[in-house]
Amino acid sequence: MLKRNIELNFIWFLLLFLFQLNTLSAQTSTLRGTVVDSTTNQILPGANILLLGTHIGTASDTKGKFIIRNIPPGKYKIRTSYIGYKENELVLNFSTGRVIETVIKLNSASLEGETVTVIGQSNSQIEAISKQLSSDQIKNVVSLERIQKLADVNAADVAARFPGVSLIRDGGEGAELVIRGLAPQYNQITIDGIQLPRTLL
Repeated sequence: MLKRNIELNFIWFLLLFLFQLNTLSAQTSTLRGTVVDSTTNQILPGANILLLGTHIGTASDTKGKFIIRNIPPGKYKIRTSYIGYKENELVLNFSTGRVIETVIKLNSASLEGETVTVIGQSNSQIEAISKQLSSDQIKNVVSLERIQKLADVNAADVAARFPGVSLIRDGGEGAELVIRGLAPQYNQITIDGIQLPRTLL
């Protein structure tokens, strides 16, 4: 007898819950629709739809369709956004138990990147290239301005950037240069015509 009473109470509780759920559903509204491109009518999956001023929203599925249930009665502004498109806003009035169907059309927007400034070679580098081209000997010329822009720690690291030049390191820093396979003792280093020791780099 006790078991039967428990079963009857459970059935009454379930019926009461379903009745309240149905009553609540009748008091709210539903919005369903499709998001498409305004020009091509191509569906836009993954578009965000939000009722402004609330936390109610959703995203369109792979077919561009969406559905928002349990919207309380009232007037709402619906904002739809999608990458590469301008946001769309429309105002809808939801009364009790109403189902609204709509097609939201978005206009494409051009994406603008950051400004890119292209700067030509400076006069000093142009002059260095000119000297290199007009020389009777094999010569590589680099301007002071160009050297200052390099992240090298000493003159040997700078010189190692030239073709045919390799670097012997001592303690992690460049110490001696090997030019076209010749030993460092055959190098001649001058600054303003003054000859320097071959290891003074």
